[in-house]
Amino acid sequence: MTRFECTIPGNPIPWGRTEGSGKRRYKAERTRTYQETVGWYARQVWKGDPLKVPLKLGMTLRFYRETAQWCDLDRLENNIMDALEGIVYENDVQI
Repeated sequence: MTRFECTIPGNPIPWGRTEGSGKRRYKAERTRTYQETVGWYARQVWKGDPLKVPLKLGMTLRFYRETAQWCDLDRLENNIMDALEGIVYENDVQI
């Protein structure tokens, strides 16, 4: 079993709603920036190629927030899982 542990400093950022209008949709800048940060930290620890499908993976996430402000757990998880896609695993459907 391969174990991967990575700490991302700072407040976790939930997945933001896509922006744009009509067919032109894009990730919110805050979402994109946080995913790049998570990816940078993950690459410091994960040195191999992304794990291939159909491998099934488990993931434990711990979030520590500086404020008691309401936040949707699904959006926090989604942002991390999307950020690790292509770095640790091929597709977050493996989780």
